[in-house]
Amino acid sequence: MDPFAYIPIDRRPQILSMAALASIACMATLYWIGPTSNLAKAVECTTSQVDVENIVSTFGPHGRSRVVLNLGIDFLFIAAYVMGIGLACLAFLKNDPPGTFRTIGYTAASAAYIAGAADVFENLGLLLTLLWRFHHIVVAASRVATTVKWSAVGFGGAFILLAVGRIALSLTPVR
Repeated sequence: MDPFAYIPIDRRPQILSMAALASIACMATLYWIGPTSNLAKAVECTTSQVDVENIVSTFGPHGRSRVVLNLGIDFLFIAAYVMGIGLACLAFLKNDPPGTFRTIGYTAASAAYIAGAADVFENLGLLLTLLWRFHHIVVAASRVATTVKWSAVGFGGAFILLAVGRIALSLTPVR
């Protein structure tokens, strides 16, 4: 079952391209904001409120507002990469007959939604920790959400690589 059935098939290439460009723009903006690449990892390794305050201080005098900006952009990034990964998985199924490969492709496309939901959960946990107070259960739940997110993203990425390899192996040289 197509998890992106609400998007017309003839519009998918344009939406996939826009999602890829939006993902690149979000990643570039997050890089520009500052030391954000390890924000989630750093917060998920904290053991006290003092650790959290040290992380926020690395963002400079306006640390909390930069953290909120970072996570706000990350929420936009979530929408972009869910669309990008999901539609990329489906693009390889365009002419594929029903069968195991198609089922795996639909599952990988659906996993993009799982990755996005886990990322939203992770970001909410980070916001609670960074803007309110440290709580070990929230941090542990964010850590689990991160694992789920990366597992689902990895599954989608692995399917895309498999599909590319499958196409590359089926091509015949042009003479």
